[in-house]
Amino acid sequence: MVKSFGINKKLSTALTETLISADEFRGRLRLEGIRISKINLDPNNPRELALTKDDITLGIKKDDPQYELKHREMESLSSLAHSIKTNGLMNPILVYESGSDFIVLAGERRTLATIIAGKDRIEARILPEKPADKDLPILQWIENIERQDLTLKEKINNLEKIFDISSRSPKHIEAVLGCGHSMAHNYSKLLQPMNSTLKAYIDNGTVNSIKKAILLVKLDEDEIKEYLSREDEYQEIPSAKFKPTLKEIGDKVKSKNKLKKLGAKKQKIEFGETKKIAVARKLYFAFKKDEALKHEFDLIPEPDWSDVRSINRAFSELVYLLEENCGE
Repeated sequence: MVKSFGINKKLSTALTETLISADEFRGRLRLEGIRISKINLDPNNPRELALTKDDITLGIKKDDPQYELKHREMESLSSLAHSIKTNGLMNPILVYESGSDFIVLAGERRTLATIIAGKDRIEARILPEKPADKDLPILQWIENIERQDLTLKEKINNLEKIFDISSRSPKHIEAVLGCGHSMAHNYSKLLQPMNSTLKAYIDNGTVNSIKKAILLVKLDEDEIKEYLSREDEYQEIPSAKFKPTLKEIGDKVKSKNKLKKLGAKKQKIEFGETKKIAVARKLYFAFKKDEALKHEFDLIPEPDWSDVRSINRAFSELVYLLEENCGE
């Protein structure tokens, strides 16, 4: 049975404006149960897993150089396969039509887990044709973001595909994804270089919360290890006195920032303040004429000169970008 599928309104706006014209796809995707035999994984899209459809249906060959890895991947899909067998697929995969077959854009794990579950059909959101290569990461992000099982590592990997190093300002992220200003700032922070300890904890799933990662990114490696070792201790000995909290990390970050400000009081540069919009406008356009600032101004929309908050935000974004790009 074919059903219509509507996307979350805010994400739909981003999708329509960024990827697909309303005339071409009319803002809607087709939702349909399709045969597994008609589905192929995208050979041109980097895959997360080494495991293939043939490995599941025919068995992993003993002489396969990736035998051990594929076995581990098969085991990692077992709980998802059990859930699909018991309750069905909660989040349809995303595919596009290719002749009489379908190519997976997002949902590799769900597809393979459905095969393990012994199903011959899978629910899929269907596009009539392959989107442009530059649009694929954004489309996959929009399709995946509402999945509850999406890991923080997967979110960061998806964001890195969409935004290169020169386009990771909160303003740009907010415009492309259609997310809120606060979330855009969080995504921007996660896309900045982070210490190897935190990255390793995110990669192995120990840190899987955006809120926790945003706080931990402000701590040094030893502090991160100390916090997470106490979290492990709590798992073994559940007790309120052992349990570390996000508030505790937040308090530590505030304390560090306060000490940093006290220690570097003379190093902070004040630009002064003015109540005259004409002064701010003159400074803005004087900066904008500087070729050395072209990259930063390309990322900052001109403020609404009748709105003081918009003007302050523009200057704050400029200083933020300059601090990110200056090594000193």
